[in-house]
Amino acid sequence: MSHQSLYRLYRPTTFEAVVGQNHIERTLRNAVATDSVAHAYLFSGPRGTGKTTTARILAAALVCGHTKEGEPDGDCEQCQQISEGRHPDIIELDAASQTGVDNVREEIISKMHLATVHGKSKVYIIDEVHMLSKGAFNALLKTLEEPPQQVVFILCTTDPQKVLGTVRSRCQEFDFHPISVSDIAGRLGYIADKEGIKAEPAALELIARHAAGGMRDAITLLEQMSAYSGGDIKASDVEDSMGGVSGDSLADIMRIIARRDTPACFTWVAKQVGAGADLVEVTRALLDYARDTYVISALNLKSADAGGVNRSGDDLKTLEEIAKTFSGSGQLERLLDLLFELSDKLRWSTEPRILIELTLARATNVQGEVSFEALVERIERLEQEGVASAAPQTPTSQTVPQSQASASAPVNQAQTPAPASEPATVITSVDSAPVSGSDSTSKKPALSTDEASLNRNWAEILEHIRQVGPSRYPLFADARLSVRPDDQALIIEFAQADSFKYKQAKRADNQEILAKAIHAIYGQEISFSCREGSFEATPSAPASSAPGATLGVPAPAPTLAPAQTNSYEQQAPAYEPVPDSAYEDGGVPPTVTELIPPASILEPTPLPDSPRSSGALEVSTLLEELGATKIKETNE
Repeated sequence: MSHQSLYRLYRPTTFEAVVGQNHIERTLRNAVATDSVAHAYLFSGPRGTGKTTTARILAAALVCGHTKEGEPDGDCEQCQQISEGRHPDIIELDAASQTGVDNVREEIISKMHLATVHGKSKVYIIDEVHMLSKGAFNALLKTLEEPPQQVVFILCTTDPQKVLGTVRSRCQEFDFHPISVSDIAGRLGYIADKEGIKAEPAALELIARHAAGGMRDAITLLEQMSAYSGGDIKASDVEDSMGGVSGDSLADIMRIIARRDTPACFTWVAKQVGAGADLVEVTRALLDYARDTYVISALNLKSADAGGVNRSGDDLKTLEEIAKTFSGSGQLERLLDLLFELSDKLRWSTEPRILIELTLARATNVQGEVSFEALVERIERLEQEGVASAAPQTPTSQTVPQSQASASAPVNQAQTPAPASEPATVITSVDSAPVSGSDSTSKKPALSTDEASLNRNWAEILEHIRQVGPSRYPLFADARLSVRPDDQALIIEFAQADSFKYKQAKRADNQEILAKAIHAIYGQEISFSCREGSFEATPSAPASSAPGATLGVPAPAPTLAPAQTNSYEQQAPAYEPVPDSAYEDGGVPPTVTELIPPASILEPTPLPDSPRSSGALEVSTLLEELGATKIKETNE
């Protein structure tokens, strides 16, 4: 008697026996039980996931006259004929070999109106239906839409995207998912017990993992490994036969990468080459292992709820322990990027060993790397080790007692108590990021009434506002920071001419940005309030203006060398005095200084979030330079 393959011998004959597709089997079983079966189905999914098997079970349930709760009995004569592939009412077509329109007309359209032979239904199972030609699909459209009452179509495909949309719209679609490692391993254990095959659980798990979600591939590998090991399958046999790598070896290389031991990486690769391992398979296994480690590290999964990782037992605990040895998720992300790049290069390379060694060396040495991922990884290492970042840190200010502050240097003008009508804003719950360039673990400055400390802290607060909301930065750029001595509250004081900025700063959204900035710098809840001050505004000049020029004050005329005076005067616009006759009633002509608008008019007030504020500053600067030119010509 000829040998029959295990995947054919243990093909399920009932919906309940199908593994890993409960969402589909339950739907079809209920449809048969309630006599609500559709006229056409489309089964799609990866190979070996049960599409054709489910199609045959559904056909048996429709033809068999002894169904119980939607399940075929499997023992009647018709079920036996279906399992042997010789039932006259179950027609299976291979679209890969019968792709033309003539095959569809001859096998389906011309025969489907014939009466059934034994059962009450006639079922057409078309495997790999995406291989049909466009003409064959078009010839099948009308038949799929309105078939005879006793005809049911079941289309199976591994590539549903190639099936015409008009065909898919006429079918009920079911997506078969890749089967999990645990489900495949459980089914393999059942088959091994039935066949008298001894197999270690770790060996069955390796076979299931290598099958990549396909039950047929897993059963075939089990049969192959049984012949290889003489009926006693061990994990080492699976590793040796498939050219893979053990879980312990993968754990070793992950620990090596985590501690950045580059020489040990070369030793590990040499060990794999000496053992005859397939380096492509080793790379695939390492990529899968690194992915699971990253999931556990990034999501902080525990052994009990690691639903996204297809590992169990000691292997899962080892992954959790390895995830803690890495400096952060950034290091694992960079490792995954390098392994993806390696797997792509291995397809075309004739020297896989060199590529693997180079990749592992790059993964363990980030000092010479200039990529973004490498920089992120180095920053994470510095944060975990508590080392200060490369940017200069603000020295911590010492808190000055109130009595000592009042007895020392004179109090700054901006430190006068705020009016009682201005309620202080209290930072209650602020979730903000630290200022870029500073270490999040560095010590926050203490609240102090020292003027130098306040100026430094205010500069950092402004820098934080500039990074979070650049359009809000001009509102607070010219304000001053002080401390109210009685309750240690911060006071943000605005100049007399900045009433508009003061009103805008009192808005809720701007108050929230200011609160986040204060919390980010001081690291604690501090009350603050805004008020109008009594000092004159001295805003900084724009970058395009002359050095030392400020808004509202004409910039000084440029000092020119004697050799440049003539060219400057030639380029300057000519000044022609206005005659007295041009004025009525014999009025006196105005002086040049009267012609220049006052400083309050020249000074622009930039609106928040306004893209024209910088343009207004440039116009003001040009007017100031023009005024300086007029004054110079008049003096000459």
